Amino acid sequence: MKDPTNTTLIYRYDAFISYSHRDKEWVHGALLPRLEQAGLTICIDTRDFGIGLPSLVNMENAVQRSRKTLLVLTPDWVASEWTDFEALLIQTKDPVGRGRRMLPLMVRDCELPDRLSIFTYLDLRNPADFDFQMRRLVAEIRGAQQGTPARRPASPAPPSPPPGAGVSKASGGRGGFSYERGLARLGELLANADTETMLNFAVLEARLRENLRAEELYGSTETLRHERSRIIAELNRLALGVLAARSTIYAELRSNSMKEDAGSKKVTTVRFSADGIRGIAGQWPMNRLGAWRIGTVIREYVLQRAEQATVFLGRDTRPSGAMLSDALVAGLSCDTITVIDLGIMTTPGIAYLTKKHKANLGVIVTASHNPPKYNGVKLLDSDGFRLPRDEEEKIEDLIANVSSKQPRMVTRALAPADATDLLNEYVADQIKWSGLSGRPITKLVVDCANGAPARVVPEVFRILGTATQFVNIGQDGAQIGRGSGSEYVRSEPHRFARQVRDTDSDYGLAFDGDGDRLLIVDRDGRTYDGIDILFVLAKYFHSKQLLKGAAIVTSDSANRGLDDSLREHGIATIRTDNGDRNIEQVIRNQQLLLGGESVGNIIINDSHHGSADPLLAALWLIRIIEEGARPGLELQQLVSDYTKYPQFLASGVLADLPDLETLPRFEDEKQRCHAQLGEGAREKIWYSSTEPGRLNVMVEGGAATDYDAVHDAALRLYQFVENAVRSEQRSSAATS
Repeated sequence: MKDPTNTTLIYRYDAFISYSHRDKEWVHGALLPRLEQAGLTICIDTRDFGIGLPSLVNMENAVQRSRKTLLVLTPDWVASEWTDFEALLIQTKDPVGRGRRMLPLMVRDCELPDRLSIFTYLDLRNPADFDFQMRRLVAEIRGAQQGTPARRPASPAPPSPPPGAGVSKASGGRGGFSYERGLARLGELLANADTETMLNFAVLEARLRENLRAEELYGSTETLRHERSRIIAELNRLALGVLAARSTIYAELRSNSMKEDAGSKKVTTVRFSADGIRGIAGQWPMNRLGAWRIGTVIREYVLQRAEQATVFLGRDTRPSGAMLSDALVAGLSCDTITVIDLGIMTTPGIAYLTKKHKANLGVIVTASHNPPKYNGVKLLDSDGFRLPRDEEEKIEDLIANVSSKQPRMVTRALAPADATDLLNEYVADQIKWSGLSGRPITKLVVDCANGAPARVVPEVFRILGTATQFVNIGQDGAQIGRGSGSEYVRSEPHRFARQVRDTDSDYGLAFDGDGDRLLIVDRDGRTYDGIDILFVLAKYFHSKQLLKGAAIVTSDSANRGLDDSLREHGIATIRTDNGDRNIEQVIRNQQLLLGGESVGNIIINDSHHGSADPLLAALWLIRIIEEGARPGLELQQLVSDYTKYPQFLASGVLADLPDLETLPRFEDEKQRCHAQLGEGAREKIWYSSTEPGRLNVMVEGGAATDYDAVHDAALRLYQFVENAVRSEQRSSAATS
């Protein structure tokens, strides 16, 4: 009989996924992309089974040709005879699991047959733990690639070790590190390292635990203390080595292939959009080299203003986020900059913690509400505000001049980014600053857009004890914003309203991928955008004499009915250009409290916050609703005296972006539409600076204009540009 632990066999696949077709959406949307993005070769039935072969033969081939078989354990998997056959096949080849060829993944609660219940499974049921557990799974499969089983990583914990001590004695008080905590952190940090590194860690961990047990049995001795110091020093060297070569970023950046055209304008040019740097992941500047250069320039920019600096770093859940974060760290790191990497965190969370802890800069790797293929970098100053445009221009100029510089090795570990403690700090503070007390009776459905809010928002409502249903809380990033989140709900509000009704809830809250936008839907399908929220908050704060300057700030595209309605309450409306930065600038310069836009980026500029934080705004809204007479219906009543002008936004992505000022007959079409709408009408047409190719056409009528006329005019203007683009494409195709 062949030894089932033999690893000299040649396999075609790293793993075969055994699953019920009722779980297909999760497998193809969450599991498969994550494994393949990690560079693993996966066998999946819908793609790799031979056409015309009997199903049983396909299953047998898949098991035989794969190093591992992953069992997606759900009630549907247990009930399926096909998946049962697949499990029997792998157990026949490895009856007692010595070769660890079968990896059970518990996705939903189910009762396993006795022959499977003896195996330890990977628990994927907790969304907050999903990212960590997937790293464990990837490490296990990669260990099999090397012919050596991967060490089981330690329990979930923040990724970075404390400076100068991967493991250290607990010092007492908040923030101290115990041996167990230090080992857990190192375990996660090394989970994706090479097999040799993981085995070295396993040996050192065993030696340290043996040392600690000996001290418990025989008491502390000089020999034991000396041995423990040597083990800790070796663990630190191991951790620093991994950090210095994180994701092999230095080796790749030094390779000739990464610098072939480093001197060309195409490679060295970076431009900020209205909200940071954006691009397609894997393409300049959202590739490793581009992110490293951005990090290098940020380092120079920060050190020009401070000899010692701290930078807070976070990201949303996009698959490219970890790679870009590692590259940024590679560029940022030096002896005089402390990088505190919080991992997955919302943009408002990074902004708040940057301000609270007086960091020099906040950096977020995110493309906000854009599709998953995009990514970006947002920069925040020490008060949590977007950098002014003139500061961004300085960074753009610096980026163009670093192409000849070499990446530098990290000379020390990252700071002790106790991500869990910092997350808990942010969550607790938002509840405190909103003034909510007691258990809210408002029932909610919360859509986390499969993005960074999935790590933050559920914890807030868990602490509050609110009756809350959470949807789209995956953290693998492949589905961020797809059929989920504020922008999807904005286009399909009836679907979200149905979820609110089906769960007997009062409201649905929908955030975007990085948590800086919010849209609210009630059980009857009414939507409340950022201007509605702004209106309610302005009235409330003004009634409590908290609204500084008795004024709010919004963008030029906001409904003009806001000005008229707030004026009735003695509140002025200040307008500026679109975008967080422009609103922040006015709020900051005039020392105002409140601002925001229709997309739901609500800014409450108290002494603790600076930039938009829709989570804080949502908590304030709940407080206001709870103070009302009839929770669940109160929001509709709170906006009843906000009289809107008829307004419609037509928006879509075009294949080309013609110059609207020179587009033939477009100005004539605008004038015709304007004349038909009558007095008081206005049109605002612009290309998005954060989502490539997107055209926005906003048309607003006067107080007496019919809504259908506004709707039709916006669509006519959008379709005019769209048809012009298509006509130009046809002409070009005919010429070629």
